[in-house]
Formats: sequence, C-alpha cells, structure tokens
Amino acid sequence: MISPKSYSKEWILSQSKRLGNTGPEILEYALYALSLLEKLSFNKLDFIFKGGTSLMLHFSEIKRLSTDVDIVCKISREGVEEILTKICSESIFSRWELDEERSYSGKIPKAHYFLYFHSNLFDNERYVLLDVLIEKPDYPEIIDKIIDLPILIQDGESTSVRILGINSLLGDKLTAFAPNTIGVTYDSGKHLSMLKQLYDIDLLIDVATNFPMVSETFKISAQKEIDYLQENIQIGDVYSDILKTSFLLASGFLNKLNDKESIVKYQVFVKGLAALNSFLPGRKRFTRFNVLLAASRSAYITSIIQTGKLEEFKLFDNSIQVDDYLFPEKPDNQFNKLSKLPGGVLYYLKQAYDLTK
Repeated sequence: MISPKSYSKEWILSQSKRLGNTGPEILEYALYALSLLEKLSFNKLDFIFKGGTSLMLHFSEIKRLSTDVDIVCKISREGVEEILTKICSESIFSRWELDEERSYSGKIPKAHYFLYFHSNLFDNERYVLLDVLIEKPDYPEIIDKIIDLPILIQDGESTSVRILGINSLLGDKLTAFAPNTIGVTYDSGKHLSMLKQLYDIDLLIDVATNFPMVSETFKISAQKEIDYLQENIQIGDVYSDILKTSFLLASGFLNKLNDKESIVKYQVFVKGLAALNSFLPGRKRFTRFNVLLAASRSAYITSIIQTGKLEEFKLFDNSIQVDDYLFPEKPDNQFNKLSKLPGGVLYYLKQAYDLTK
C-alpha cells in the first residue's frame, strides 16, 4: 500500500526535482489521486479505472501527471456515497462533496465527487476529483495493474486495480477527439482536456499492439455516447468529425484559416498548451507542431477503423518517402508544405484522406 510518507512535503519536493522541477502542486494532486484509487480498491468497489490517471500505470516513468480519478461502475448513488464516507473516516481524506450541478442529471449517467485532503505543501484544504460513469463496463480489454510508480513510497504489498488495457484505452480516448459530435466540445471551456486527449492518444498509438481491439473499443464507446446524447448523430459523423478537425488544425498551423469560426476553434487548442505543459515532467513540451502531429495520427487511425483496413496500419518511419503522399490538386495541395515537418504529418493526413474519400 502507499506509505503516508508519499504525501510529505520533503518527498513531494524531492520528486518534483527528480522529474525536472515539475510543479510540486500538481504532483501532490497526482499523489492524492492515486491514494483515492487505492482506497476505492481497498473498499471492494467493483470498478474499472480509465482516463488520464490510469495512463500513468501503463508506463514505468511518468509521461504526464494527472490529478483526477475516472472510474466506470454499475452502482447506486447510495452505494458510492457509503464507500466515500468510509474512506473519509479511515484515511487521509477528511470529507467528500457531491458536485450537485453536474451529477445524476443530464443525458449521461455520471457523478462527480470532491474528496478533500490537507495539503502538506500549502497547509490548507484541497481536493481531488472522482468522476464516476455509472454503467456496466463493456470494454474488450481489461487488465490488472498494480499501483506502483517511482513517485510513490510503498509500505508493504502494492495494491492491484482493474484498468483499461492500452488498446481499449486508445479506442476510448479517440472518441473524445470529436469536438463537433460526441467529444469534448469547443464551447465547454475544457481546452486543457481537449489537449490532454490528443497528448494521450499520441502516446498510446506508439505502444498499441492490437488494432482490432482498438477498433472494437472505439465503436462501443462512440455508440454509447451517441445513445446517451440522443441527438441526430451517426457513427459516420464521428469519423468525419475527427478527420475534419485534424485538417482544421493543419490549416491553422499553416495560417490558412479564413473564417472567424475556424480561427476560434483552432485557438481553443492553442490556448491549452501552456496549461498542458505544466503537467509534463522535466523540459518536455507539447507544441503547436505536436498538436498537429497527434491530430494527423488520430485522423489516420480513425480512418483505418472506419474502413476496416486494420491490416494496412503502418506508423511512419524513415523508409517512407513523404513526397509519395502529396496532394495533387487545389486547394488541398496547400498541405504539401507539411512535407517538411518531421514525424510524417503529411503521410498521416494524406493516408486518412485517401482512405475516406
């Protein structure tokens, strides 16, 4: 289990320094989020752990700090709150509050809880957020992972939790990058969340191994969101949304956006960069180029899923000649300027375009 020493000011500052002077405030939140995860497991809650914080358990070193706990479980409100009350009576969490405005209402069966703790860094009360999606977990890849990271001091045996495997996590996160249909919307004020999804997708694409499973998860998650929203959306609209958003980001990168609405949408992504970088260890930075590369890769894999041509999926490498993927005609040939960028941006965009035209 996680040792109480993990929350000491001295330990947090030492880990902040080890991670390249990562912000100690965000690190403290991440530590308490992991503690909450452990307490939920101790109290026999039958849940699946997903989201950005679960990403930390898939890598031996921190790729991105995350400060919320996202779980999926089929449980009553009374059941959740009974467990939270027990956690607060027995652990470092002092109390919980329900976010009344966003919980147990609306089209999606969700609840949001604040779990309060005393910050040893700032000597005041703070909280971590627990997001509960109230449904029966229906993911093709669920695995066991222990809560054991270099930022934690363990006291005895580490705790195991059930989480989405890398392939299902990628498929699930891809559905969030559809801002005009089922994803994080432009007008939600969640520009940081939009960028987090892109950053995580980009990480997961490099380590995913089972693309039929990615595809299956994407379709399951997308259809659930469509059913919850009860709007005139088809899964084909979601595929188109991801592709169009990726090309919007490409146009924005090239300063080729001419209408105000598109410029505003592009700026939503750009505005989140500074905030996202505060969650990254060391000198790692996510730039406008990284946004574009992640989006182009997202468009490519989504187009592969849409067409069912999973066996054709191929990550870019230096053996690929980018000049073989030029757009021949106007106005799309404006994107050919992207051939000078590293990472295969043009390759991914042209592949996505050709697959879906």
